[in-house]
Amino acid sequence: MTLYLLLSQFLNLLPWLLAGLVLGAVYFVLLGRTVAAIEADAGWRRAAVFVVLRLVLATGVFALAALQGTAPLILTLLGFIAARMIAIRRVKGQG
Repeated sequence: MTLYLLLSQFLNLLPWLLAGLVLGAVYFVLLGRTVAAIEADAGWRRAAVFVVLRLVLATGVFALAALQGTAPLILTLLGFIAARMIAIRRVKGQG
């Protein structure tokens, strides 16, 4: 393969990595809101809404990536894991 083809394939798959990063960021923000709702005793419905939003969002994005093939699914997962690592570092920095 030439460098041009490799670069072309990478650029075609890059949006999936970014989608995983965005998904992870939104997912962990919603997770934080779920914890805050539980801690504030805001009621189980509010916490349940955040749980359902997280699950629907993650399932939808990962299903869409899986329909596109193995590489998009793996890159989406890598982006999600990167967002998780960032979220963990931020939380540890606050404690």
